[in-house]
Amino acid sequence: MLINNPTEFYVQANMVLAKVTDGIAKELLKALQDIIDENVYSYQLTGDWDNRTYEFKNSWTTSVPEWIGGWCESQIDNQSFDFTWSKERNAWSHGNNHKPVESNDGFNEIIDNRQGGSNFGFPALKRPYYDEWLQYIDLNFDRIVKEQCIANNFPVEMATTFYSFD
Repeated sequence: MLINNPTEFYVQANMVLAKVTDGIAKELLKALQDIIDENVYSYQLTGDWDNRTYEFKNSWTTSVPEWIGGWCESQIDNQSFDFTWSKERNAWSHGNNHKPVESNDGFNEIIDNRQGGSNFGFPALKRPYYDEWLQYIDLNFDRIVKEQCIANNFPVEMATTFYSFD
């Protein structure tokens, strides 16, 4: 495709950068889900549940990349997490009627830092999945950006990359 003016270049570059951003977010999400498998779901099953729901792992999603203030952004979060009601246990999948989890962030904190003990449907183990994921990002972010640029035919020899967490 031949680009004839700066406006066409800007439009084409923005479309490619959105694809690059989406690829980065999806790769980071996959790494997070692998880390959750290893840290959160690796303990031996005991108690009332005879299988895993994987609700926590599967609740993490990426947003569609969008341009905000000159930056292309995509978010990874689990704000859509929805607890499942168990008729057999007469309780929520993670928590109970006497001590419900108040928010997704609260649930993340329980898993990551062992807050709340085993009243939430899993053993009172510290599973620092989030810290391990942050370490993975620190070690791999530049490589992932470069690989996504190459995969999307966006030649970059050197760039300043950054990410942020809210």
